[in-house]
Amino acid sequence: MGQALYAIDAFPDDDLLWRIEWIGGVGYNTSVPSEPQIDVCLAQLPKGEKNPLSARARSSQVEKRTVKIGVGLLPYVWIGSVWQKRRPVITNLSTYRGRVSIDATSLRMVALGMATSRDNAIPRSSYLFGASWPNVCRTLLVAVEQDGDPYAVMVPTAEIIRFYYGLSTRLAQALFGGEYHNMFNADRSGVFKEGVVRVHLRRWLEDEDSWTLARYICSPLMQSEVSELYRNLQVYQINSPNLISRPDQALRCGFPFAGPTTIQGICLRLPGPTPDENLIAAWAKTEKPESEVEKQTPEVFCSNEEPRRGLEPLRIDLIETTSNT
Repeated sequence: MGQALYAIDAFPDDDLLWRIEWIGGVGYNTSVPSEPQIDVCLAQLPKGEKNPLSARARSSQVEKRTVKIGVGLLPYVWIGSVWQKRRPVITNLSTYRGRVSIDATSLRMVALGMATSRDNAIPRSSYLFGASWPNVCRTLLVAVEQDGDPYAVMVPTAEIIRFYYGLSTRLAQALFGGEYHNMFNADRSGVFKEGVVRVHLRRWLEDEDSWTLARYICSPLMQSEVSELYRNLQVYQINSPNLISRPDQALRCGFPFAGPTTIQGICLRLPGPTPDENLIAAWAKTEKPESEVEKQTPEVFCSNEEPRRGLEPLRIDLIETTSNT
């Protein structure tokens, strides 16, 4: 195991290993009102356990904490990641890596509480939330039906947001601040001759953000998902009976594409309500060396490397990035 360099102050500063169990709701930040905070639920790994997704790690009665971090840190956390002394610990989860074929047009959003308590799609014996439950029970899952199983594949919407919309600190802050459409100069950006997409970035963005913004420019579906996510957050806050509303756990956001596709990520197999197994999928960027990454095809999204020209699902031939105030 190795350690990355960055640290998150809100995480435990001790020698114990902590797994991110779930990502909760988004709420008002009293210290920095311009950056909302998101709940992150942590579970201590049992003594001697180093596999965060083992049956023992997922079902043991251990100490659990829920901390708040700024939404700008969302790109650096994912469900199943391990932390020690506030820093991420690199873990080998290659045995959990898998590819899943789904149809993004035939999915539904279900509250975690309904999927777990009513339908037993995530058995308590397989994933014990414990003290974290009040902070996650209203979070949403995208459920994909396959072969008659309505919960064949489940993806937390927080993971979809983190991976497809908030890939950087600036984009995550813009997403939850209603400023996504202002991250580029709309008058000088767009789709030009021969399918070339030009993204005229604002000065404070990185060139890598252009890949995400290019999809946003080209995809009315992604534009709709972005605006609906922010609108629902605003409606929730307006309708809150309290001056400072509780975190909104129901982050309604789907994939930025439609139709059949193949996704790749960390997949946890769980016994389901049918004889088949269910999958909880999450995406991570650090488990597999870049040299081992298989070649992407237009319908496959690989999670541990940046998109490459000519292999993106949008078939973007070129992205030009320039700066503008």
